[in-house]
Amino acid sequence: MWLRDGLFREMVKTLLLTAIVGLPGLFASRANALESMKTCAGVEITSINVATDTGGHWPASTKAEIDVVPQSSAAPEGNTRALEVIAYGPILGSAMNSPEVKTDLACSPDGVTLGVIIQHYGDGDTFKNALWRSKITLGLTLREDAVFQTIWKMRRPDGTELDRFQTAPYPEQKYPITVTKMLRSVSGQYLDRSEAFGQNSPLKAEIKSAWTTVHNHEDFSLATELRNTGDSEILIQSMSCAYSTWVADNPSVHVGAAVACGNHTLVKMSLKPGQVLHGIASVHVVLAPGKEQNQSVTFRLALKDETPPNWSNAVTVNVAR
Repeated sequence: MWLRDGLFREMVKTLLLTAIVGLPGLFASRANALESMKTCAGVEITSINVATDTGGHWPASTKAEIDVVPQSSAAPEGNTRALEVIAYGPILGSAMNSPEVKTDLACSPDGVTLGVIIQHYGDGDTFKNALWRSKITLGLTLREDAVFQTIWKMRRPDGTELDRFQTAPYPEQKYPITVTKMLRSVSGQYLDRSEAFGQNSPLKAEIKSAWTTVHNHEDFSLATELRNTGDSEILIQSMSCAYSTWVADNPSVHVGAAVACGNHTLVKMSLKPGQVLHGIASVHVVLAPGKEQNQSVTFRLALKDETPPNWSNAVTVNVAR
């Protein structure tokens, strides 16, 4: 009789899920040493582990993200690199979403895509809602530079997908959520990333502005140069959209035009000793509210995703409101 009671079944489901995600630390929802060996262009997936992270007090700005942990700079043969890639999902709650996510690996033209399906089974008791996020750890072997992408989707039991969802007290998020990360390889004929970038890097960035006065929120162009001042060839990779290549050290300066870039692809090139790579970057300044009509703004640019940043020379422009 009790088992036929729909209300009782819902109570049991809620209690079980709360118990699962209520455990401190990580609950391994699925951990397969070699769940799906997959080889794509330039990258091989050697392992995948799916777990549920419940041990954090995440700030309101927390979003889905990708973290990369180098396991080696190069294999003995000098043409592969081992990496651990960690894909973190959005913040969710046990009262509305199942911690048992479904994953799928697929090859893309530039690397590999990890698809993740989050199961949404309706609104539950928010007073018993335990927050959690997926943590998916993959072991990779790189033979050349590759793009790693995660696509998070939320799906109801009937198969329909949600286009937006909010886990209180966090902001509403639109679905699907796509996160992209460039993975750096190491080859014997190129400098290692730790040698090619940083404060003592042979790769020097220079920017020039033909504008001395610009308007607030208005795009203007910078001439960019990357010069190899060393004795070894350097491998450069960037996305074709400028906003994914450069980052500014001044929070008031934003790289990339306001319009969308329709051809967002990975571009690979090598820079021989003494060679210079010329380009154009579109930037705009967003001043904080104030009474001043004009304001002087100084900034530098560096290649995005490089640690530590390889900053260019400084440029100063006068910004008119």
